[in-house]
Amino acid sequence: MSRVGAALGETRTSLATVFRNPGLRNINLAFAGSAIGDWAYATAIVVWAYSQGGLTLVGIWGTVRLLLMALVTPFAATLVDRWPRKMVMITSDLCRGALVFVVAFLIFVDFNAVVILVLATLAALVGSPFRPAVAALMPSLVDEPEELTAANGAASTIESLAFFVGPALGGLMLTVLDVSAVIIFDGLTFLWSALLVS
Repeated sequence: MSRVGAALGETRTSLATVFRNPGLRNINLAFAGSAIGDWAYATAIVVWAYSQGGLTLVGIWGTVRLLLMALVTPFAATLVDRWPRKMVMITSDLCRGALVFVVAFLIFVDFNAVVILVLATLAALVGSPFRPAVAALMPSLVDEPEELTAANGAASTIESLAFFVGPALGGLMLTVLDVSAVIIFDGLTFLWSALLVS
């Protein structure tokens, strides 16, 4: 228990350090919104895909999506070195937001499932440079080396929490709302993220 207490204390200290710096605070809140929205969105798409084609469609889409992300992410990360990081993040957020709003509308009108899944996958791919841009931007926002260490720790904590909070929030929302509404929520998290980054 003492180790758990020490770990929680270190996390609390890191978060406090990060949230005292306005730039680090905004970038981490943007990352939190983006990551939580991503996981809520993925949960909603999986539920929708299951309603359209059962486990087979979910399995095919999940496999294709992860393979494409594994192939695209290393190349997308190079955008961070070629373009201003802030612009990469805002563009990623706005493109993902636009795509998920289109997906929400197409699901609402019961459009072709293949088109919806292609757009849903594209939204995930467009988001692939976001996390590398966060990591690359953080050193320019710190005043002291200790802040960078704290910021990296905070980003890892946020990423881990989003992995749990996003699907949980998506699942909870699906108990009272339809899939399109959950996807619209995701689009709003991307707008929130773009606003904070800007």
